[in-house]
Amino acid sequence: MASIESGRGFCPARENPFASEHLQKIRYRFSNHSLTSLLHRFEVLNRRAAIVGPQGHGKTTLQKELAKAITSATYVRTYWVKLREGDRKIPRTVLDELFSQAGEFDLICVDGAEQLSWWNWKKFLRQLRKGQGCLITSHRAGLLPTLTQCRTSLSLLADLVTELAFPPDAAQQKELELIYNRHRGDIRQAIRELYDRCSNGLWNVSPTDVTM
Repeated sequence: MASIESGRGFCPARENPFASEHLQKIRYRFSNHSLTSLLHRFEVLNRRAAIVGPQGHGKTTLQKELAKAITSATYVRTYWVKLREGDRKIPRTVLDELFSQAGEFDLICVDGAEQLSWWNWKKFLRQLRKGQGCLITSHRAGLLPTLTQCRTSLSLLADLVTELAFPPDAAQQKELELIYNRHRGDIRQAIRELYDRCSNGLWNVSPTDVTM
């Protein structure tokens, strides 16, 4: 029978600080650029640009942050296309609905644009109106001019753990380093592992036992 390595007890899903409902409240943390500078660069690039980086490095979070800021400042509408692994094309019905509703200066966001085949990506671009903006995320550069590249760090993971739960103690900091390296900087997967560890009582989130 499997055994638990810690006597701290299980953490119910509703109390797990690493649950998705808590992650959705986390805002993108800017390092080399500010929100204002990226918005300015987006305009310089004629409102068509790509957020580039590996999986789980914050591209989608930044895309949502920028889209929210753009629509708040300009009152344009935003339309979203979410592509998953293996989506080599956007269904015709989706494209027809998208381009029949999107206005001349509205913003179209494509999350996971690298999934499209070269031909379908070019076809998508040709359907954009002259004034329409397009903000995409991609694992590789070259689909649109690069707005910025997203990169994570161990300190970022520690900051997120601090915000979601409590500051990690010395032992937890070492665990975070192992988790971060195991997932090759993929913060999303690292947080998922922390959720599982917390659920199984292997990650202490009690403030009474945190070493400051």
